[in-house]
Amino acid sequence: MKIIGEKKFFAIEFGFEKDPDGEQIASPELTASWGCFAFWVKNRNLCRFFVPQSSVEEHHVYWYLLSMLEWFVDNWDPLFSEQRPPEASSKECAHTMGMEYGRQRFLGGMKIKTGKKWYEWLQRHSIRACEEGGVFPDIYFRGAGDKVEISWGANQHPGMPEGFQFQEFSGASLIDRKIVTTVCKDFLKDSIELLLEKMPDSEKLKKMGLSVDELATGRVPAIDWYLPLNRVKKGTETILDVLRNKFPNIDLKGSIIPAPVLMFGTMSPELDEVDIDQILDKMEIGESSCLDQYDPGSLASVRGVPYAVGYDMADDFLDQIRDEKEGFGSDYVDIHAIVKKFGVKVKDIELGDRNVRGIALAGNGIAPMIFVNKSSSYNQDFTGRRYTVAHEFCHLLYDCQYGREVGVASGVWAPQYIEKRANAFAGMLLMPTELIDKHLNQQGDMEWDSAIFKNLMEKLQVGHIALMEHLHNLGYIDIEARTRIEDDLAL
Repeated sequence: MKIIGEKKFFAIEFGFEKDPDGEQIASPELTASWGCFAFWVKNRNLCRFFVPQSSVEEHHVYWYLLSMLEWFVDNWDPLFSEQRPPEASSKECAHTMGMEYGRQRFLGGMKIKTGKKWYEWLQRHSIRACEEGGVFPDIYFRGAGDKVEISWGANQHPGMPEGFQFQEFSGASLIDRKIVTTVCKDFLKDSIELLLEKMPDSEKLKKMGLSVDELATGRVPAIDWYLPLNRVKKGTETILDVLRNKFPNIDLKGSIIPAPVLMFGTMSPELDEVDIDQILDKMEIGESSCLDQYDPGSLASVRGVPYAVGYDMADDFLDQIRDEKEGFGSDYVDIHAIVKKFGVKVKDIELGDRNVRGIALAGNGIAPMIFVNKSSSYNQDFTGRRYTVAHEFCHLLYDCQYGREVGVASGVWAPQYIEKRANAFAGMLLMPTELIDKHLNQQGDMEWDSAIFKNLMEKLQVGHIALMEHLHNLGYIDIEARTRIEDDLAL
Protein backbone atom coordinates (compact mmCIF):
# COMPACT_ATOMS: atom_id res chain seq x y z
CA MET A 1 0.00 0.00 0.00
CA LYS A 2 1.34 3.42 -0.96
CA ILE A 3 0.25 6.85 0.24
CA ILE A 4 0.76 10.13 -1.61
CA GLY A 5 0.45 13.38 0.34
CA GLU A 6 -0.38 14.06 3.98
CA LYS A 7 -3.60 12.82 5.57
CA LYS A 8 -3.91 16.00 7.63
CA PHE A 9 -4.30 17.96 4.37
CA PHE A 10 -5.03 15.73 1.38
CA ALA A 11 -3.75 12.28 0.48
CA ILE A 12 -4.47 9.33 -1.78
CA GLU A 13 -3.71 5.82 -0.56
CA PHE A 14 -3.61 3.01 -3.12
CA GLY A 15 -2.21 -0.36 -4.09
CA PHE A 16 -2.51 -2.93 -6.89
CA GLU A 17 -3.36 -6.58 -6.30
CA LYS A 18 -4.12 -9.67 -8.34
CA ASP A 19 -7.46 -9.47 -10.12
CA PRO A 20 -9.83 -11.93 -8.40
CA ASP A 21 -11.59 -12.49 -11.77
CA GLY A 22 -8.34 -13.48 -13.44
CA GLU A 23 -8.27 -13.08 -17.21
CA GLN A 24 -12.03 -12.66 -17.63
CA ILE A 25 -11.80 -8.93 -18.24
CA ALA A 26 -11.25 -8.02 -21.90
CA SER A 27 -8.58 -5.36 -21.45
CA PRO A 28 -5.25 -6.55 -20.01
CA GLU A 29 -4.56 -3.01 -18.71
CA LEU A 30 -7.87 -3.08 -16.86
CA THR A 31 -7.08 -6.47 -15.34
CA ALA A 32 -3.67 -5.23 -14.19
CA SER A 33 -5.27 -2.20 -12.50
CA TRP A 34 -7.29 -4.14 -9.94
CA GLY A 35 -6.53 -2.72 -6.52
CA CYS A 36 -7.74 -0.49 -3.73
CA PHE A 37 -7.76 3.20 -2.89
CA ALA A 38 -8.73 5.72 -0.21
CA PHE A 39 -8.99 9.51 -0.32
CA TRP A 40 -8.05 11.43 2.83
CA VAL A 41 -9.17 15.02 3.56
CA LYS A 42 -8.19 16.67 6.86
CA ASN A 43 -7.62 13.25 8.51
CA ARG A 44 -10.99 11.93 7.30
CA ASN A 45 -11.01 8.77 5.20
CA LEU A 46 -13.74 9.38 2.60
CA CYS A 47 -13.63 5.74 1.46
CA ARG A 48 -14.36 4.17 4.82
CA PHE A 49 -17.52 2.04 4.61
CA PHE A 50 -19.52 -0.53 6.55
CA VAL A 51 -20.90 -3.83 5.24
CA PRO A 52 -23.70 -5.08 7.53
CA GLN A 53 -23.59 -8.66 6.25
CA SER A 54 -20.07 -9.13 7.61
CA SER A 55 -20.30 -6.47 10.37
CA VAL A 56 -16.89 -5.27 9.22
CA GLU A 57 -15.74 -1.72 8.59
CA GLU A 58 -13.54 -1.46 5.52
CA HIS A 59 -11.02 1.36 4.98
CA HIS A 60 -10.37 1.00 1.23
CA VAL A 61 -12.50 0.66 -1.87
CA TYR A 62 -11.53 -2.23 -4.17
CA TRP A 63 -12.05 -2.00 -7.94
CA TYR A 64 -10.27 -1.46 -11.24
CA LEU A 65 -8.34 1.81 -10.95
CA LEU A 66 -7.72 2.32 -14.67
CA SER A 67 -11.00 4.14 -15.28
CA MET A 68 -10.20 6.53 -12.40
CA LEU A 69 -6.74 7.24 -13.78
CA GLU A 70 -8.21 7.99 -17.21
CA TRP A 71 -10.91 10.21 -15.67
CA PHE A 72 -8.34 12.34 -13.85
CA VAL A 73 -6.27 12.77 -17.02
CA ASP A 74 -9.24 13.52 -19.30
CA ASN A 75 -10.87 16.02 -16.93
CA TRP A 76 -7.80 17.64 -15.36
CA ASP A 77 -8.43 21.27 -16.32
CA PRO A 78 -12.17 21.48 -15.52
CA LEU A 79 -11.72 19.26 -12.47
CA PHE A 80 -9.49 21.77 -10.69
CA SER A 81 -10.28 25.01 -12.54
CA GLU A 82 -13.97 25.09 -13.44
CA GLN A 83 -15.92 26.67 -10.59
CA ARG A 84 -19.16 27.97 -12.09
CA PRO A 85 -21.99 25.42 -12.36
CA PRO A 86 -24.26 25.23 -15.44
CA GLU A 87 -26.80 27.54 -13.79
CA ALA A 88 -26.94 29.70 -10.70
CA SER A 89 -27.29 27.63 -7.53
CA SER A 90 -27.85 28.45 -3.87
CA LYS A 91 -26.11 25.22 -2.87
CA GLU A 92 -22.81 25.65 -1.06
CA CYS A 93 -20.67 23.00 -2.73
CA ALA A 94 -20.53 20.67 -5.74
CA HIS A 95 -21.82 17.70 -3.75
CA THR A 96 -25.02 19.45 -2.66
CA MET A 97 -25.46 20.65 -6.25
CA GLY A 98 -25.20 17.05 -7.39
CA MET A 99 -27.78 15.99 -4.81
CA GLU A 100 -30.18 18.69 -6.02
CA TYR A 101 -29.69 17.62 -9.64
CA GLY A 102 -30.51 14.02 -8.69
CA ARG A 103 -33.60 15.12 -6.79
CA GLN A 104 -34.95 17.23 -9.64
CA ARG A 105 -34.23 14.53 -12.19
CA PHE A 106 -36.09 11.99 -10.04
CA LEU A 107 -39.07 14.33 -9.67
CA GLY A 108 -39.04 15.20 -13.35
CA GLY A 109 -38.71 18.93 -12.72
CA MET A 110 -35.74 19.66 -14.99
CA LYS A 111 -35.78 20.53 -18.67
CA ILE A 112 -33.90 18.15 -20.97
CA LYS A 113 -31.42 20.79 -22.15
CA THR A 114 -30.70 21.96 -18.60
CA GLY A 115 -30.42 18.37 -17.37
CA LYS A 116 -27.89 17.60 -20.10
CA LYS A 117 -25.70 20.54 -19.03
CA TRP A 118 -25.82 19.47 -15.38
CA TYR A 119 -25.08 15.84 -16.27
CA GLU A 120 -22.02 16.86 -18.29
CA TRP A 121 -20.81 19.19 -15.51
CA LEU A 122 -21.17 16.48 -12.87
CA GLN A 123 -19.35 13.99 -15.11
CA ARG A 124 -16.38 16.37 -14.98
CA HIS A 125 -16.44 16.78 -11.20
CA SER A 126 -17.85 13.64 -9.53
CA ILE A 127 -15.59 10.65 -9.02
CA ARG A 128 -18.61 8.39 -9.42
CA ALA A 129 -18.51 9.26 -13.11
CA CYS A 130 -15.67 6.74 -13.47
CA GLU A 131 -16.79 3.91 -11.19
CA GLU A 132 -17.98 1.78 -14.15
CA GLY A 133 -19.65 -0.97 -12.19
CA GLY A 134 -17.80 -0.44 -8.94
CA VAL A 135 -19.06 1.24 -5.76
CA PHE A 136 -17.21 4.53 -5.31
CA PRO A 137 -17.62 7.20 -2.64
CA ASP A 138 -19.54 10.32 -3.64
CA ILE A 139 -16.60 12.76 -3.91
CA TYR A 140 -16.50 15.97 -5.96
CA PHE A 141 -13.55 18.16 -6.97
CA ARG A 142 -14.11 21.76 -8.07
CA GLY A 143 -11.85 24.77 -8.62
CA ALA A 144 -12.18 27.63 -6.14
CA GLY A 145 -9.70 30.35 -7.03
CA ASP A 146 -6.32 29.38 -5.64
CA LYS A 147 -7.85 26.41 -3.81
CA VAL A 148 -9.74 23.26 -4.68
CA GLU A 149 -13.09 22.51 -3.12
CA ILE A 150 -13.42 18.83 -2.18
CA SER A 151 -16.94 17.88 -1.10
CA TRP A 152 -18.51 14.54 -0.32
CA GLY A 153 -21.54 12.69 0.98
CA ALA A 154 -22.82 9.22 1.77
CA ASN A 155 -25.91 9.11 -0.42
CA GLN A 156 -26.92 5.75 -1.84
CA HIS A 157 -27.25 4.75 -5.47
CA PRO A 158 -28.77 1.67 -7.14
CA GLY A 159 -25.50 -0.24 -7.56
CA MET A 160 -24.83 -0.48 -3.82
CA PRO A 161 -25.44 -3.74 -1.93
CA GLU A 162 -28.26 -3.65 0.60
CA GLY A 163 -27.17 -1.93 3.81
CA PHE A 164 -23.88 -0.72 2.33
CA GLN A 165 -22.97 2.69 3.76
CA PHE A 166 -20.00 5.03 3.44
CA GLN A 167 -19.22 6.36 6.90
CA GLU A 168 -18.24 9.96 6.18
CA PHE A 169 -21.42 11.95 5.73
CA SER A 170 -21.79 15.35 4.04
CA GLY A 171 -18.82 17.68 4.22
CA ALA A 172 -16.62 20.03 2.23
CA SER A 173 -13.17 21.51 2.56
CA LEU A 174 -11.01 24.03 0.69
CA ILE A 175 -7.41 22.93 0.18
CA ASP A 176 -4.58 24.76 -1.57
CA ARG A 177 -4.59 23.98 -5.28
CA LYS A 178 -0.87 23.21 -5.28
CA ILE A 179 -1.33 20.51 -2.63
CA VAL A 180 -4.29 18.80 -4.32
CA THR A 181 -2.97 18.89 -7.87
CA THR A 182 0.52 17.74 -6.83
CA VAL A 183 -0.91 14.77 -4.91
CA CYS A 184 -3.20 13.81 -7.78
CA LYS A 185 -0.44 14.10 -10.38
CA ASP A 186 1.97 12.03 -8.25
CA PHE A 187 -0.78 9.44 -7.78
CA LEU A 188 -1.22 9.21 -11.54
CA LYS A 189 2.52 9.02 -12.23
CA ASP A 190 3.19 6.37 -9.60
CA SER A 191 0.17 4.31 -10.63
CA ILE A 192 1.11 4.29 -14.28
CA GLU A 193 4.75 3.45 -13.47
CA LEU A 194 3.62 0.48 -11.38
CA LEU A 195 1.29 -0.70 -14.14
CA LEU A 196 4.07 -0.36 -16.72
CA GLU A 197 6.24 -2.62 -14.60
CA LYS A 198 3.56 -5.27 -15.12
CA MET A 199 2.98 -4.39 -18.78
CA PRO A 200 6.08 -2.63 -20.17
CA ASP A 201 4.88 -2.94 -23.78
CA SER A 202 1.47 -1.36 -23.25
CA GLU A 203 1.11 1.55 -25.71
CA LYS A 204 -2.00 2.71 -23.88
CA LEU A 205 -0.15 3.08 -20.59
CA LYS A 206 2.82 4.76 -22.26
CA LYS A 207 0.50 7.30 -23.87
CA MET A 208 -1.20 7.97 -20.53
CA GLY A 209 2.21 8.50 -18.95
CA LEU A 210 3.08 11.16 -21.52
CA SER A 211 -0.27 12.88 -20.91
CA VAL A 212 0.35 12.95 -17.16
CA ASP A 213 3.73 14.61 -17.67
CA GLU A 214 1.97 17.52 -19.38
CA LEU A 215 -0.58 18.11 -16.61
CA ALA A 216 -0.20 21.47 -14.84
CA THR A 217 -0.19 21.89 -11.08
CA GLY A 218 -0.46 24.98 -8.92
CA ARG A 219 -1.73 28.02 -10.80
CA VAL A 220 -3.04 26.27 -13.87
CA PRO A 221 -3.39 28.01 -17.25
CA ALA A 222 -6.89 26.66 -17.96
CA ILE A 223 -8.38 30.05 -18.77
CA ASP A 224 -11.15 28.56 -20.90
CA TRP A 225 -12.71 27.14 -17.75
CA TYR A 226 -12.69 30.54 -16.08
CA LEU A 227 -13.92 32.46 -19.13
CA PRO A 228 -16.35 30.36 -21.17
CA LEU A 229 -15.54 30.54 -24.89
CA ASN A 230 -12.40 32.47 -23.84
CA ARG A 231 -14.22 35.79 -24.24
CA VAL A 232 -12.37 38.29 -26.36
CA LYS A 233 -12.32 42.06 -26.30
CA LYS A 234 -12.45 43.99 -29.58
CA GLY A 235 -12.07 40.79 -31.56
CA THR A 236 -8.35 40.27 -30.97
CA GLU A 237 -7.35 41.03 -27.38
CA THR A 238 -8.13 38.67 -24.55
CA ILE A 239 -8.77 40.02 -21.07
CA LEU A 240 -5.25 38.93 -20.15
CA ASP A 241 -3.88 41.07 -22.98
CA VAL A 242 -5.83 44.09 -21.79
CA LEU A 243 -4.55 43.66 -18.24
CA ARG A 244 -0.96 43.29 -19.44
CA ASN A 245 -1.21 46.54 -21.38
CA LYS A 246 -3.01 48.54 -18.71
CA PHE A 247 -1.15 47.22 -15.66
CA PRO A 248 2.50 46.63 -16.56
CA ASN A 249 3.33 45.75 -12.94
CA ILE A 250 0.71 43.03 -12.58
CA ASP A 251 2.08 39.53 -12.07
CA LEU A 252 1.27 37.84 -15.38
CA LYS A 253 4.33 35.68 -15.85
CA GLY A 254 3.90 32.77 -18.19
CA SER A 255 0.56 31.05 -17.72
CA ILE A 256 -0.34 32.65 -14.39
CA ILE A 257 -3.94 33.80 -14.12
CA PRO A 258 -4.45 36.71 -11.68
CA ALA A 259 -7.38 36.77 -9.27
CA PRO A 260 -9.07 39.71 -11.07
CA VAL A 261 -9.33 37.47 -14.14
CA LEU A 262 -10.56 34.46 -12.16
CA MET A 263 -13.38 36.74 -11.01
CA PHE A 264 -14.99 36.64 -14.45
CA GLY A 265 -15.60 32.94 -13.90
CA THR A 266 -18.16 33.75 -11.17
CA MET A 267 -20.17 36.18 -13.28
CA SER A 268 -23.13 35.37 -15.47
CA PRO A 269 -22.32 33.46 -18.68
CA GLU A 270 -24.30 36.21 -20.46
CA LEU A 271 -21.78 38.84 -19.33
CA ASP A 272 -21.27 41.05 -22.38
CA GLU A 273 -18.43 43.12 -23.77
CA VAL A 274 -19.90 46.36 -22.41
CA ASP A 275 -19.72 45.01 -18.84
CA ILE A 276 -16.18 43.74 -19.36
CA ASP A 277 -15.15 47.13 -20.76
CA GLN A 278 -16.61 48.95 -17.76
CA ILE A 279 -14.87 46.76 -15.21
CA LEU A 280 -11.50 46.94 -16.92
CA ASP A 281 -11.77 50.70 -17.54
CA LYS A 282 -12.60 51.45 -13.91
CA MET A 283 -9.72 49.41 -12.50
CA GLU A 284 -6.79 51.58 -11.43
CA ILE A 285 -3.06 51.15 -11.03
CA GLY A 286 -2.02 50.99 -7.39
CA GLU A 287 -0.90 48.79 -4.53
CA SER A 288 -2.86 46.75 -2.00
CA SER A 289 -0.30 47.13 0.79
CA CYS A 290 -2.77 49.24 2.78
CA LEU A 291 -4.74 46.05 3.45
CA ASP A 292 -1.73 44.76 5.39
CA GLN A 293 -2.77 47.09 8.23
CA TYR A 294 -5.10 44.27 9.25
CA ASP A 295 -3.92 40.78 10.14
CA PRO A 296 -6.68 38.18 9.52
CA GLY A 297 -4.60 35.60 11.40
CA SER A 298 -5.97 32.10 11.80
CA LEU A 299 -9.54 33.16 11.09
CA ALA A 300 -8.75 33.28 7.37
CA SER A 301 -8.95 29.49 7.28
CA VAL A 302 -11.83 28.98 9.72
CA ARG A 303 -14.42 26.39 8.68
CA GLY A 304 -17.91 26.01 9.98
CA VAL A 305 -21.43 27.42 9.66
CA PRO A 306 -20.98 30.37 7.23
CA TYR A 307 -22.84 32.99 9.26
CA ALA A 308 -21.09 31.98 12.50
CA VAL A 309 -17.71 32.15 10.77
CA GLY A 310 -18.58 35.56 9.33
CA TYR A 311 -19.55 36.82 12.79
CA ASP A 312 -16.26 35.60 14.27
CA MET A 313 -14.32 37.34 11.52
CA ALA A 314 -16.16 40.62 12.09
CA ASP A 315 -15.66 40.42 15.87
CA ASP A 316 -11.95 39.86 15.35
CA PHE A 317 -11.76 42.79 12.93
CA LEU A 318 -13.67 45.07 15.30
CA ASP A 319 -11.36 44.13 18.17
CA GLN A 320 -8.37 45.27 16.12
CA ILE A 321 -9.77 48.61 14.92
CA ARG A 322 -12.31 49.61 17.58
CA ASP A 323 -9.96 52.18 19.11
CA GLU A 324 -9.59 53.99 15.80
CA LYS A 325 -11.58 57.19 15.36
CA GLU A 326 -12.52 56.62 11.71
CA GLY A 327 -15.81 54.85 11.20
CA PHE A 328 -17.21 54.69 14.70
CA GLY A 329 -19.75 57.35 15.54
CA SER A 330 -22.07 57.39 18.50
CA ASP A 331 -25.00 55.68 16.74
CA TYR A 332 -23.78 53.82 13.66
CA VAL A 333 -20.74 52.40 11.88
CA ASP A 334 -19.52 54.55 8.99
CA ILE A 335 -18.38 51.81 6.61
CA HIS A 336 -17.20 54.30 3.99
CA ALA A 337 -14.82 55.90 6.49
CA ILE A 338 -13.44 52.49 7.43
CA VAL A 339 -12.74 51.35 3.88
CA LYS A 340 -11.20 54.75 3.09
CA LYS A 341 -8.84 54.29 6.05
CA PHE A 342 -7.68 51.04 4.43
CA GLY A 343 -7.05 52.76 1.11
CA VAL A 344 -10.02 51.17 -0.64
CA LYS A 345 -11.85 53.18 -3.30
CA VAL A 346 -15.60 52.74 -3.76
CA LYS A 347 -17.00 53.30 -7.25
CA ASP A 348 -20.43 53.01 -8.81
CA ILE A 349 -20.79 50.83 -11.89
CA GLU A 350 -23.88 50.01 -13.93
CA LEU A 351 -23.67 46.48 -15.29
CA GLY A 352 -26.06 44.76 -17.64
CA ASP A 353 -25.64 41.75 -15.32
CA ARG A 354 -28.12 42.69 -12.58
CA ASN A 355 -27.25 39.56 -10.59
CA VAL A 356 -23.90 41.04 -9.56
CA ARG A 357 -24.34 42.96 -6.32
CA GLY A 358 -20.78 44.24 -6.05
CA ILE A 359 -17.20 43.52 -7.02
CA ALA A 360 -14.03 43.44 -4.88
CA LEU A 361 -10.70 43.81 -6.68
CA ALA A 362 -7.07 44.15 -5.63
CA GLY A 363 -3.74 42.79 -6.73
CA ASN A 364 -0.10 43.33 -7.54
CA GLY A 365 -0.25 46.60 -9.46
CA ILE A 366 -4.04 46.96 -9.07
CA ALA A 367 -5.50 49.35 -6.49
CA PRO A 368 -7.97 47.81 -3.99
CA MET A 369 -11.46 48.76 -5.12
CA ILE A 370 -15.11 48.07 -4.44
CA PHE A 371 -17.60 48.44 -7.28
CA VAL A 372 -21.27 48.90 -6.34
CA ASN A 373 -23.55 47.75 -9.15
CA LYS A 374 -26.31 50.32 -9.59
CA SER A 375 -28.33 47.79 -11.62
CA SER A 376 -28.68 45.42 -8.65
CA SER A 377 -31.93 45.57 -6.70
CA TYR A 378 -29.87 45.39 -3.49
CA ASN A 379 -28.30 48.77 -4.17
CA GLN A 380 -31.35 50.93 -4.79
CA ASP A 381 -31.21 52.65 -1.42
CA PHE A 382 -28.59 53.98 0.99
CA THR A 383 -28.81 51.08 3.46
CA GLY A 384 -28.41 48.47 0.73
CA ARG A 385 -25.33 50.21 -0.65
CA ARG A 386 -23.77 50.34 2.83
CA TYR A 387 -24.32 46.61 3.20
CA THR A 388 -22.78 45.90 -0.22
CA VAL A 389 -19.67 47.92 0.66
CA ALA A 390 -19.28 46.02 3.96
CA HIS A 391 -19.82 42.70 2.17
CA GLU A 392 -17.17 43.44 -0.47
CA PHE A 393 -14.77 44.73 2.19
CA CYS A 394 -14.92 41.26 3.76
CA HIS A 395 -13.75 39.77 0.46
CA LEU A 396 -10.84 42.22 0.32
CA LEU A 397 -9.75 41.32 3.85
CA TYR A 398 -10.22 37.56 3.78
CA ASP A 399 -10.51 36.17 0.28
CA CYS A 400 -7.02 36.98 -0.91
CA GLN A 401 -5.39 34.67 -3.41
CA TYR A 402 -1.70 34.53 -4.29
CA GLY A 403 -0.65 37.03 -1.63
CA ARG A 404 -2.85 40.11 -1.72
CA GLU A 405 -4.74 39.43 -4.96
CA VAL A 406 -8.53 39.55 -4.74
CA GLY A 407 -11.16 39.12 -7.40
CA VAL A 408 -14.75 38.43 -6.30
CA ALA A 409 -17.99 39.25 -8.10
CA SER A 410 -20.76 38.85 -5.53
CA GLY A 411 -23.98 37.40 -6.86
CA VAL A 412 -25.89 34.24 -7.63
CA TRP A 413 -22.99 32.72 -9.58
CA ALA A 414 -20.40 33.25 -6.85
CA PRO A 415 -19.50 30.43 -4.39
CA GLN A 416 -22.28 30.58 -1.81
CA TYR A 417 -20.15 29.60 1.17
CA ILE A 418 -18.04 32.76 0.84
CA GLU A 419 -21.11 34.86 0.03
CA LYS A 420 -22.97 33.78 3.18
CA ARG A 421 -19.85 34.34 5.24
CA ALA A 422 -19.40 37.84 3.80
CA ASN A 423 -23.07 38.63 4.45
CA ALA A 424 -22.63 37.71 8.10
CA PHE A 425 -19.42 39.73 8.33
CA ALA A 426 -21.24 42.76 6.91
CA GLY A 427 -24.10 42.28 9.37
CA MET A 428 -21.86 42.15 12.43
CA LEU A 429 -19.65 45.00 11.21
CA LEU A 430 -22.60 47.34 10.60
CA MET A 431 -24.59 46.11 13.62
CA PRO A 432 -22.10 45.26 16.38
CA THR A 433 -23.65 44.00 19.59
CA GLU A 434 -22.42 46.96 21.65
CA LEU A 435 -24.37 49.38 19.44
CA ILE A 436 -27.48 47.20 19.52
CA ASP A 437 -27.29 46.99 23.31
CA LYS A 438 -26.76 50.73 23.57
CA HIS A 439 -29.84 51.60 21.52
CA LEU A 440 -32.04 48.98 23.16
CA ASN A 441 -31.00 50.03 26.65
CA GLN A 442 -32.28 53.50 25.86
CA GLN A 443 -35.70 51.91 25.50
CA GLY A 444 -35.63 50.50 29.04
CA ASP A 445 -37.83 47.47 29.70
CA MET A 446 -39.66 46.89 26.47
CA GLU A 447 -41.50 44.35 24.39
CA TRP A 448 -40.58 44.19 20.74
CA ASP A 449 -42.87 46.05 18.36
CA SER A 450 -42.51 47.63 14.93
CA ALA A 451 -41.84 51.13 16.36
CA ILE A 452 -38.84 49.93 18.39
CA PHE A 453 -37.61 47.90 15.44
CA LYS A 454 -37.85 50.82 12.98
CA ASN A 455 -36.09 53.12 15.45
CA LEU A 456 -33.21 50.63 15.64
CA MET A 457 -33.10 50.48 11.82
CA GLU A 458 -32.79 54.26 11.64
CA LYS A 459 -30.13 54.44 14.35
CA LEU A 460 -27.94 51.75 12.75
CA GLN A 461 -28.76 52.85 9.19
CA VAL A 462 -29.53 49.34 7.94
CA GLY A 463 -32.39 47.69 6.09
CA HIS A 464 -35.17 45.80 7.83
CA ILE A 465 -34.36 42.38 6.31
CA ALA A 466 -30.68 42.58 7.30
CA LEU A 467 -31.54 43.79 10.80
CA MET A 468 -34.24 41.15 11.35
CA GLU A 469 -31.94 38.29 10.28
CA HIS A 470 -29.13 39.63 12.45
CA LEU A 471 -31.28 40.05 15.56
CA HIS A 472 -32.77 36.60 15.10
CA ASN A 473 -29.35 34.96 14.63
CA LEU A 474 -28.05 36.62 17.81
CA GLY A 475 -31.10 35.69 19.86
CA TYR A 476 -32.37 39.23 20.43
CA ILE A 477 -35.74 38.44 18.92
CA ASP A 478 -37.80 35.23 18.88
CA ILE A 479 -39.89 33.85 16.05
CA GLU A 480 -43.18 35.11 17.52
CA ALA A 481 -42.01 38.72 17.79
CA ARG A 482 -40.35 38.45 14.39
CA THR A 483 -43.57 37.34 12.74
CA ARG A 484 -45.55 40.09 14.47
CA ILE A 485 -43.15 42.85 13.41
CA GLU A 486 -42.89 41.58 9.83
CA ASP A 487 -46.68 41.55 9.59
CA ASP A 488 -46.83 45.15 10.85
CA LEU A 489 -44.12 46.30 8.43
CA ALA A 490 -45.97 44.68 5.53
CA LEU A 491 -49.08 46.82 6.13
